[in-house]
Amino acid sequence: MSKKVAPTQSLGETVEDLHIIFAELDKSYDNRRPIGRSMIMAKAVEAIKNKPALSGGIAAAMKNGTIIALEAAVAHPILKPVIARLAKA
Repeated sequence: MSKKVAPTQSLGETVEDLHIIFAELDKSYDNRRPIGRSMIMAKAVEAIKNKPALSGGIAAAMKNGTIIALEAAVAHPILKPVIARLAKA
């Protein structure tokens, strides 16, 4: 019986993709306001879930203990709540 393996990407690729997602969302929403932060979080979660390799990269970072390095490299104030929401899903 073979197990289906979720696609993953490297930590560097994950950081790059998250930078792109957050840069685009920051253009549309003000992360200094509560409604803007909520929209960025919702849209980021949606974008990440729609990219299996990115989701896999984040899951791998959580599993292998590099999530703190990922958070530091991306350095976006909404990333930590996004990761928390993804971990619950």
